[in-house]
Amino acid sequence: MEDNATYIFDNITIAIPDITMFEFVTEGVILTLLGFMGIIGNVISLIILSKPEMRSSVNCGLQGLAFFDTIVLISSVTMLGLHKLGYKMAILYRYTFEVFPFVVMVAYPVGLIAQTGSVWTTVGVTVERYVAVCHPLKARFLCTYRESQDLQSAYSDIRCLLQHPQVLGDKRH
Repeated sequence: MEDNATYIFDNITIAIPDITMFEFVTEGVILTLLGFMGIIGNVISLIILSKPEMRSSVNCGLQGLAFFDTIVLISSVTMLGLHKLGYKMAILYRYTFEVFPFVVMVAYPVGLIAQTGSVWTTVGVTVERYVAVCHPLKARFLCTYRESQDLQSAYSDIRCLLQHPQVLGDKRH
């Protein structure tokens, strides 16, 4: 870290820790740009995969994966990217030093929920593909769109329950 800088906000002088240019470029600029490109790509995927002619158990899993990954990207951009940009860009100072402490209380647990949901969705799609390839006769009954929707819902519900103490601020977990 470099030396602290002094700035004046609303007639109050405060010392703000400065970040290195490497942190600003990697965690601020690059992460934010890649995050926004990923969000746009996932939204396009969700639009395409939600069309009626794309309705299948695999596509339902891919929709869940795109949804969870979008949430992970949003939480990463809000917790890491915009936060680091605020150290060097005057337009984001208020976000970094006034809004960020409140955003991180929501974005962190939601990001953890989405990360776990993404992992379990990947496992679910993998198992579904295994059943479809190795047990094609069973796949007709096991690998349905409705079953895939139920699994997506279960992933979300279970992870939210497991994350519940952290969301409410329980420091023991």
